[in-house]
Amino acid sequence: MAAFIVVDASIAGAWLLLSPTASMHSLFSPRSTPGGSLRWPLIALRKSCFRVCQKKTLPLPVGAAITSSDAWLRFLDVVTSPIELLNSDELHERAWQMAFGARLTTHDALYLALAERWGAELWTLDDLLAVRGTSVYPAVYDLRTTAFPY
Repeated sequence: MAAFIVVDASIAGAWLLLSPTASMHSLFSPRSTPGGSLRWPLIALRKSCFRVCQKKTLPLPVGAAITSSDAWLRFLDVVTSPIELLNSDELHERAWQMAFGARLTTHDALYLALAERWGAELWTLDDLLAVRGTSVYPAVYDLRTTAFPY
């Protein structure tokens, strides 16, 4: 088991659509993490989740047709949960190499660079990141096609 897990914006977006009773706080409580010792870092969490929440207020099929106030509460649940937010400045050079090496977006490359730096697993629901990311970092898991690791 990896000591750290990096999750991308697609995972955060999926968590944002959980029912209000399944909050980020309950997902990341010591009782729900193996051994109670995992940390869950995200890069650009606030910016990504802010955009995802805004998009979820749009009508179906583009959005999820949730109310603006519901989207705001879900955003607050994520940004106040026990996720460690990390500065990505020291990862830019490696992310740049990964972005061009695997034809990834800079955001996806930052997730990969962070996972590589920590020897962490990267969890995603993003097709391109799951496929292309493994060409530069092997511990990328697409949670739609891989059994939940824990």
